[in-house]
Amino acid sequence: MQRRRFYIARLYGNHAAQGVYEGISSLPHCLPVCSSARACARVIIQPVMTPEERFERIERQIEFVVGQQVQFYADLRHLAEQVGRQERQIETQQGQIGQILGQIGQVVNVVQDMGGILQGVIRSQQRTEEHLLELGRRQQETDRRLNVLIDVIERHISGNGDRGPVQN
Repeated sequence: MQRRRFYIARLYGNHAAQGVYEGISSLPHCLPVCSSARACARVIIQPVMTPEERFERIERQIEFVVGQQVQFYADLRHLAEQVGRQERQIETQQGQIGQILGQIGQVVNVVQDMGGILQGVIRSQQRTEEHLLELGRRQQETDRRLNVLIDVIERHISGNGDRGPVQN
């Protein structure tokens, strides 16, 4: 079995106790237990690395960071493209909104004109109704006078002249 070395640090409030532990297992199996939570805030266990392991670890971390930066740049470029498309859409929609507002203004003007025309039609209809009522009254008067004339003519034709209405 390979023996590994671990760096152990115990933090006590603002003080730290540290040392190196050598054991056969990957982690030490018998760590000292803290007597209270205040006395031992946490225990840090890290394997002691060789310079080659440390270099490989740093290389992996650098590769990870570079990969993250590449992904971030790709995401940023994609977002910039989306923002550009949305800006163009907004400009197009603003133009369309302007056209719609102009058309709405035209419709409002037409409706106002039609309202004026409708008021004129209403006034004309009222005058027509007044004229029809007057014509109805005159028609009744004409009918009454025509009936009187018919009575006079009938009396004259029948020879009754002054005797009153004709009886059948």
